[in-house]
Amino acid sequence: MRRSTTAPIPAEPRRFKDRTRFLLETVEAAIGRIGSNRVAIRLSPYGQLFQMGLYPEIEETYLHIATELSKRDLACVHIMDQASRGSSPMPAGFLAKFRATYSGTLFLAGGLDLAMAEQLVGDCLIDLPAFSEPFIANPDLVARFRHAWPVGRADRDTFYGGYARGYTDYPVIRYEALTA
Repeated sequence: MRRSTTAPIPAEPRRFKDRTRFLLETVEAAIGRIGSNRVAIRLSPYGQLFQMGLYPEIEETYLHIATELSKRDLACVHIMDQASRGSSPMPAGFLAKFRATYSGTLFLAGGLDLAMAEQLVGDCLIDLPAFSEPFIANPDLVARFRHAWPVGRADRDTFYGGYARGYTDYPVIRYEALTA
């Protein structure tokens, strides 16, 4: 959907509605095949992985997408804030604008801790927080949150390495150790 990745690139930048057509047609095809209640989509509006650059129409593009996805009654939209991975953070106010535009179930992932997640849910900006890395590093994450126990950090150097190290060897907190 970025101008830099849509080809061919005419002399005038392609309108964001043209750049989102493939995404929306793909969503429509999936809905036609399995039903809207089984279709979800993950978006990374300000993500810059693989040298993807920012562009002036990001907000306008994603608010257009939010409007269009609201018409389709999807299972959910999952937004990934890639700031925790070194990309630009979502600007202040973007999530509120997206939430005001998108009427369905909204997930947010990326660098959340429990306090941030509770605040976003309490402010009705998201419906559900996602904790990918914290769950990898804390197989007992729910208990850690419930009891305000310390949360371990994931070792990103072990991600996608093809080995069990970093996925199955994180420790589980023993309650006895915390009270000793």
